[in-house]
Order: sequence, then structure tokens, then C-alpha cells
Amino acid sequence: MADTFNMKDLSNAVAAEFGLTRQDGANLTRFIFDKVTAELAQGKQVRLHKFGTLEARNRAAGVARNPITNERIVVPARRVLKLTVSPAVKAML
Repeated sequence: MADTFNMKDLSNAVAAEFGLTRQDGANLTRFIFDKVTAELAQGKQVRLHKFGTLEARNRAAGVARNPITNERIVVPARRVLKLTVSPAVKAML
């Protein structure tokens, strides 16, 4: 199982990189993610240079099948988040 890099790790790295307190690093990281979330909620694309593009899209309703009972169920339309990874990230992976 791969190690997980979480929000706390990111905020600590931001604090260490820029000489901030842990609390200030957490506040800055939280602000960035809140801003990205707000822009996505307004229907905007969020392009992050050398990382990728985040976009909220509408997914149409459809029909799925329960593999155990073979019962067909209707899946309602919903909004989903799509990440298109940049070529720079693809090359690193």
C-alpha cells in the first residue's frame, strides 16, 4: 500500500518552505483549496500550470446493473469533478 500525502502534510510543507507557523501554513492551504472549490462551484475551470485542469461537469442519467442480483437501476444525473492531467505530470509518472 502506498503512503498517503494528506492536507496536514501539505500545510506543514507550505509552512516549512515559506517560513510560516504551522497554523499560518494550514490557513494558507485551506484558503487555496476553498478558493478552488468556490470557482468550481461557479462553473469555472481551474487550470493549475504544470499540474492539470479541474472542471465540474454534468453527467447524464443512465441505467446500471447490480452485478449480484442482475437488477437494473436508474442512476440519476449528477455533477462530477474531472481532472485532466498536464503532460508534465504524465511524463513524471
